[in-house]
Amino acid sequence: MVQDALGYLSGAPSTSQSSKLGGQCLVALAFVNAGFDERHPKVARALNTCKRFDGRAPNAITEDVYSTGIAVSFLCALEKAKHTEELTYGGPITSLLRSLELRQKPHGGWGYRLKVTGDVSMTQYGVLASWYAKQVGIEVSTDSLERVTNWLIRVQDASGGFPYQGEDPGGFVRIKQKVRYSLAPAGLGSLYILADTLGHSVRRPKATIDLPALRLKQLTQDGNQVVGELVNPERLRNAQKLGNRYLAANFKIDPLGYTHYYMYALERCQSFREMADGNTPANSRWYDEGVRYLARSQSGRGSWLSKHEVVDTAFAVLFLTRSTKRAIKPPKKRPGGTLTIGKGLPSNLDKIVVRRDGKIVRPKIAGPAEDQLAILEKGKDHPDYQDYVDYHGDLLAGISRKELRQWSQRLRRLLKGGARDARGVAAEALGQIRDLDNAPALIEALSDPSWKVKVKARDALLTLSRRLEAFGLTDTKPEIEKDAHLMRVRSIRRWKTWYKSIRPDAKFYS
Repeated sequence: MVQDALGYLSGAPSTSQSSKLGGQCLVALAFVNAGFDERHPKVARALNTCKRFDGRAPNAITEDVYSTGIAVSFLCALEKAKHTEELTYGGPITSLLRSLELRQKPHGGWGYRLKVTGDVSMTQYGVLASWYAKQVGIEVSTDSLERVTNWLIRVQDASGGFPYQGEDPGGFVRIKQKVRYSLAPAGLGSLYILADTLGHSVRRPKATIDLPALRLKQLTQDGNQVVGELVNPERLRNAQKLGNRYLAANFKIDPLGYTHYYMYALERCQSFREMADGNTPANSRWYDEGVRYLARSQSGRGSWLSKHEVVDTAFAVLFLTRSTKRAIKPPKKRPGGTLTIGKGLPSNLDKIVVRRDGKIVRPKIAGPAEDQLAILEKGKDHPDYQDYVDYHGDLLAGISRKELRQWSQRLRRLLKGGARDARGVAAEALGQIRDLDNAPALIEALSDPSWKVKVKARDALLTLSRRLEAFGLTDTKPEIEKDAHLMRVRSIRRWKTWYKSIRPDAKFYS
């Protein structure tokens, strides 16, 4: 689905929405989250547009709030993808961010220039831009963050929902608002983002929460200082709880009007909530329902038909790729925060790179499929075997269709009798080929002794079958062996039934 959507976006004609700064940057953000950089034409186009703001006075920037917020988010996402210390696009990021802060209304929200009220829809992108900027080391106004946090709490309806235009009561006694369901994740997600940006995601001693007029300075668990001022942490948490109850009680994946815009807001909201709660479930109802909805509504050319087809398709890609979850995912750390010298490093240290997050990486091994397969088939007897299975490149990339069947046969043999890690790589490669003749071997691999290989075989079957249901096999093996056995048996039976519905004469030997 993502590949088809990106294919559409690559050749989509410019529209009134997609040609604006925000439209260009939204499409580019979708490509960045799918792994592309400034070499892609859509990313390059948006980047060139953003560079025009480098050094421009903030009060001279007249782009709308949506465009400005999305532009900052796009530039910061591109910066993060570089994994370098020095900022490449710090100039335009700073100019655009300062222009946002200048246009923030006295009550704390963002909105239309000629309206007094704040607009929750616009405000979410001002908040998102501030979070992204802080991630790449750009200084963000604490006063700006605090004012918008309190404004969102004040305009939240007693039901927990949020309005389009917020009527500010001037205090924290909630008044009746004209709630729109599609803005529930926009408002609630912004509260979670602000809690993280201000440091309120960290639990604070109870003695501090009743001091709303004191600028609180505390240390996080990793020793970094966070600042939270006139935002009462308890009041913020209560607003989050109220918003979660509203979202759960009224949940729908396809509200009428701006559906795909809503889905991206929902993905942001749920991603920050998962981080705040320390809970990352293997399966999420909201995401699964979203995938099913998008699967049945995607057009034959890869887009999602709507009044704003290009930008809505970009929103859909951002949802499908869990773009926010990718953006906030912290680097993995070793227990105790210590580095085991030499542990996990490739045997050839000539080309290793140390990223900004401290992770040591090396370029993926790639090359002719014949050479790559030879490494896998020899297993641990080949000196490059362990490096390959840890850092393997795109197996079969650039191989012609005429050669695919030849590699399929060798990969099927490898999947059945190779070393464990090699079996996993073989399963991934068979999924890339997308040849239904490989399905029986992948179904048989669901009985593999390694649960990781089972999961890779399952994912390959999902790819070549274009199914969304995994027939019960989960990413994590159940603790009880009997449950694991039943799960595997049921999954295999259902996959066999599926394959025989396509090829009734199919035979299985296990």
